[in-house]
Amino acid sequence: MKVFVQIINTNTGVSQYGMIEEPVKKGFEIANAVKHFGVDLSNINWILESDENNFKFGIVEDTSKTVSILTI
Repeated sequence: MKVFVQIINTNTGVSQYGMIEEPVKKGFEIANAVKHFGVDLSNINWILESDENNFKFGIVEDTSKTVSILTI
C-alpha cells in the first residue's frame, strides 16, 4: 500500500510530505508512515475519515500540526 503523508505546522508554515511504501503488517501502514515524520499515530485526533476516498485529516495533539493521509 502507498501512503501519502502531508504534515503542516500551521504556526510556522513549514510542511513535510512524502510517500511511504514499505512491507509492514497489514493495518499498520499509516502508523508506520507517520512515524517516519516523527508523529505517533496515537497522538492524532482525526477530524475527517473517508474510507470511500481512502483519506484522513487530523490534528496532532498539543501542537499546531495538521496531518493529511491518502492511501492507495
